Amino acid sequence: MPVKPLRSVERALTVLEAIGAHMPIGVAALARLLDEDKSALQRVLVTLHGCGWIAPTDEDYTRWRLTTRPLLVTSQAQDRSEPLQRVRAAMDALRDELDETMFMVVPEHDQAVIVHVLEGRNLVRIAPHVGLVLPMETSAAGQAIAAPDRGWTVDHDVVADGATCVAAAVVEGRRVHGAIVVGAPTNRMGPRRQKAVGALLVAASASLR
Repeated sequence: MPVKPLRSVERALTVLEAIGAHMPIGVAALARLLDEDKSALQRVLVTLHGCGWIAPTDEDYTRWRLTTRPLLVTSQAQDRSEPLQRVRAAMDALRDELDETMFMVVPEHDQAVIVHVLEGRNLVRIAPHVGLVLPMETSAAGQAIAAPDRGWTVDHDVVADGATCVAAAVVEGRRVHGAIVVGAPTNRMGPRRQKAVGALLVAASASLR
């Protein structure tokens, strides 16, 4: 007999995601956004607050924001992931060699999500944040994940205007864990450097298998 999902848990997670996307946000705005009853929504907010997932802002009118708990849970999951630990070590070495921003992207449903960032040391650099969602179809990371045998892939103006990114898939056996990406201002990432960076990423990815 199939187990039915808990509607209350689904609602709480939906509220949590909405707060993360729109914080700080008050209960009235959140109710309109989710088409929920305010009183029922208030109970969910009080529960999430009591569990330490959200907190009110320091304002006369209560608005809600995420606490650091979601980041802590995510960090713990990543720290216990052996493939991600190996990827981070490879990224450290490559960032030191290239001196450009690097980030790790993993597939999540039909999207690609940044889960780890190492910023370059150049004064002018790109600085994507953890949690940034990238389109699978047009981002270098998404294309690498979708077709890992392509080698390296490239995109322009996807992560940020005036930025070029080069990516290669991270594969273990038949499983695609995600992609390693190098991003830089386009004037530092011309065709010749794209090719050189792509070759380094493919070699780094192969060493992780």
